[in-house]
Amino acid sequence: MKSIFVLLPTQGLSADCAKPKKGRKGPMSKMDIEPSLERLKAFAGLSSLQLSGTQAVVTVVRGDLKLDVKK
Repeated sequence: MKSIFVLLPTQGLSADCAKPKKGRKGPMSKMDIEPSLERLKAFAGLSSLQLSGTQAVVTVVRGDLKLDVKK
């Protein structure tokens, strides 16, 4: 299977997107789609209460596509 790479910058989250980290900006990391999906799943598992005040965002970038995921 061919790898599909995306850029995945984050804001207000830990490196694995499983915990809120107020003020943290993650680097724009190039990664395969599978680990990107795992990070999105971890972010989806956080409650709104956990994310209160963090302004957390995960951005998925591939070519001309830019998808901001907020909760």
